[in-house]
Parts: sequence; C-alpha cells; structure tokens
Amino acid sequence: MDGSPKVLVAIPIFDQKDYIFKENFEAIKNIDYPNYDYVYIDNSKKRDYYELLKSRGANVVRVPRGYNSRQALCNSQNYARDRVIREGYDYLMFVESDLVPTPECIKRLMSHGGGIVGATYLIGTKVKVPCIFFKDWKPGNHQMGTRIIRLDEVDNFLNTGLRRIHGMGLGCTLIRSDIIKRFPYYYDERPGNNKKHSDVYFYMQLDNAHIPVYVDTNYMIEHFPSKWDLVEDR
Repeated sequence: MDGSPKVLVAIPIFDQKDYIFKENFEAIKNIDYPNYDYVYIDNSKKRDYYELLKSRGANVVRVPRGYNSRQALCNSQNYARDRVIREGYDYLMFVESDLVPTPECIKRLMSHGGGIVGATYLIGTKVKVPCIFFKDWKPGNHQMGTRIIRLDEVDNFLNTGLRRIHGMGLGCTLIRSDIIKRFPYYYDERPGNNKKHSDVYFYMQLDNAHIPVYVDTNYMIEHFPSKWDLVEDR
C-alpha cells in the first residue's frame, strides 16, 4: 500500500457550472498523486444533474441545496469534512468546479508542509485580481472585517513565493485533517452577515486560533467563472 498521505479531493458543484465540467473532470482524474480519491458534491435544486454526472462516470453524491448559495456551499463543505473524519483521510483538498487544476496540484501544495495551503487563481470580470483576503478594520462599525486584495497590491504579491495571508477562496486549497476536525463550516443569516459565505467564517476561526494560512503565489490555476448575478439564490 502506498505510504503517501491519503487525500480526499472534494468538488462542490451545481447544474449552472456544467459548461466547464468536462475540463474540470479531466483535470481531477489526471491528478498526479498516488493516494487520492475524489467526489463531486452536487448541491443543485433538482436531482437531474446528479443523475447526469453519474451517467458521465463521475463519482458524485448529492446534498440539499437549502434556501440559498450559502447553505448549499456549507452543506457541501460539511459533507466533505464529515467524510474526511469518518474515513480517516490525512488531507482534504477543495477544488471549485470552475477551476482546472494542473496534475501536480496535490504534490505542489503538500510540498510546502503547511496545515492549509492554497493555489492562486483570479476572480473578477473587467478587473481580475487574486482571490486573496486580508483583515481590514471597519471604522464605521468598529470591528475587524476582511477585504479582497487591491489592484495596486497585486504586482508586489504575485510570484513572490509562499505567502502567509488571512484567507483565500477555497478554489484549490489543501487542508490537513487535524484542522478539518477542529472547525466545522457554518454561515450566518442574521442581518448584516447574510451575504457572507462559510469561507469567511472558516478563516476567522483559523485566525482566532492562530493557525497560519498560506498561498503559493507562484502557482496559478485557471479559473472559468460564470456570472455571479446569474445565480438566482445567491
């Protein structure tokens, strides 16, 4: 039996991401790592897409979508977390369904030796920036929040090696199981918080626990996003 750490690659997906499924699926199947499993976690409203993915040969499970995209993503993340704990994986790697990771993704992120390490990918339509979060003081409500990297910061950030950050999108992120076990995913529907997805709270938990988060700024993954405003239950 291979002695490499056991990795679960989890890909949350729903039917509006089908336009890039073929490319994502090929990338997932061709990861160059000897000890990984993968699972697509379908959170579409209807069962039809789950059946379509099965017919294409994908390993797929289905979770409830809930009332909005925040619940859908949280349900998917907690399914992956529970499976890592239940089946004894050493790492969980999230891959978003509209990214196309390279074959070396697991080996590259694992080589850094951190508890949580992500690849870089760009977000935005007209202006593209890395999906990197920094802590930011909000003077209006006198509390600490987060912000995305600013355009004027990008040139001094990309291609500068491994960098410690507050957080990043979970697009291609490797997380060690001891961290996964400590922090479940959740969202907050109270007024003022109900536009934030579970990754925001996940990184706040890590920050409060003084767990460092890293991103490989020399490793860029292709991202093919759909328009966010087309998601009806965002």
